[in-house]
Amino acid sequence: DIISSEAGRFRRHKKGTLTGSVYYRRTNNLFFRLATVDENGVGSVTYQNTSFSDDVGIEAIAQVRPLEKWDLTINANFYRTWVNAENITADLTSNGWGGGGRLMSTYRFTKSTSFQLITNLRAPAQRPQGIIRPFFNVDVALTQEVLKGKGSVNLRVSDIFNTRQFVFDLQTEEFDTYFLRNWETRSGFLNFTYRFGKQDMKNRNRSSRGSGGGGGDFDL
Repeated sequence: DIISSEAGRFRRHKKGTLTGSVYYRRTNNLFFRLATVDENGVGSVTYQNTSFSDDVGIEAIAQVRPLEKWDLTINANFYRTWVNAENITADLTSNGWGGGGRLMSTYRFTKSTSFQLITNLRAPAQRPQGIIRPFFNVDVALTQEVLKGKGSVNLRVSDIFNTRQFVFDLQTEEFDTYFLRNWETRSGFLNFTYRFGKQDMKNRNRSSRGSGGGGGDFDL
């Protein structure tokens, strides 16, 4: 379970908006990898639950319009994580800095044609027995409104540079292990959407908080 608290502030400017917040989050029974060696010298890696982890961080979200046809949403998150796994092994703890960021850029060539670029970045993350290496990915999309705005055709390519990988250096006194997981997320999608009834144009393209925060594993 997760216990969290947050305090933030919102400001509106001529060019957009700025939201800043500070937060604290405690996660009980955090899921993580544990490497062990038995009396026969056989090593194994299993998943265990820690006692808890604490995250303290700051997050900022800026939505700006540098040009009339260009919108930017920038999300940045920076935090400190403490992980306590002494319920498994005495003195099995870790602490370290982490962070992430997200950039969403939308350019409208015309009222009915727009191009979008999304970049996600995750900083290194410390774990009780190792470190998760940083990674990033870039998605692009081209959207064309059709049928007098009632429909749209969207061509999207995810992870265009094929860089989204999960890499974990697991280190103990007995051995070092290197995990590499490639999600093979570089894919192309062609979608057609038709909208019925009246549309609230103000709520379209609303972005969400996406950089993520805290010390939870993210190798799903």
